[in-house]
Amino acid sequence: MFVTHSAREGDRRLVLAGFRPHEAMTARLLVMVGATILAVGVSAAVMAIVFTPASWPSVLTALLLTGLIYAAIGALVGALLDKLPATYLILFLIMTDFGVVQSPMFHASPVRLAWLLPGYALDRLLYAGAFSPTFHAAGVLLLAFAWLGGLSLAVFLVLGRALGTRGALERTGSSTPGGSKK
Repeated sequence: MFVTHSAREGDRRLVLAGFRPHEAMTARLLVMVGATILAVGVSAAVMAIVFTPASWPSVLTALLLTGLIYAAIGALVGALLDKLPATYLILFLIMTDFGVVQSPMFHASPVRLAWLLPGYALDRLLYAGAFSPTFHAAGVLLLAFAWLGGLSLAVFLVLGRALGTRGALERTGSSTPGGSKK
């Protein structure tokens, strides 16, 4: 969320300077993916100190998908809202999704419509990997990939619109990024 929000004006200037909008968005998305991979690596290293899951590939996949899905949600919220409301919205969503709706501390099984939230598939995959040596979570893995695909498309569309390339070009009085009028 902070990467998207803080880089918006810089990305607009890059587009005005001649970069294609998808090039500027790709750079931001690569930063988010890199930060996600770093966070997953640190989380997995800390987890390995105190817990050995039954299936590391499932657990690492769940952690990586969790990071990527919530990075995409953060990018969307960061593009649409100011920093403070975006931060509160992300915190509310994470606490509601993982803390209240999905958590076995509050419910023996997830609530009836829990599958509509992104954390449902991620939690099922994480628990399956943590406690079962065999993989039997193909359905929830597909659901997680569907969330990631849908959110990735939404991020691409919203960030492209947030760059405002067409409006920025019209404000400068030019019709091409090089500054010459046609």
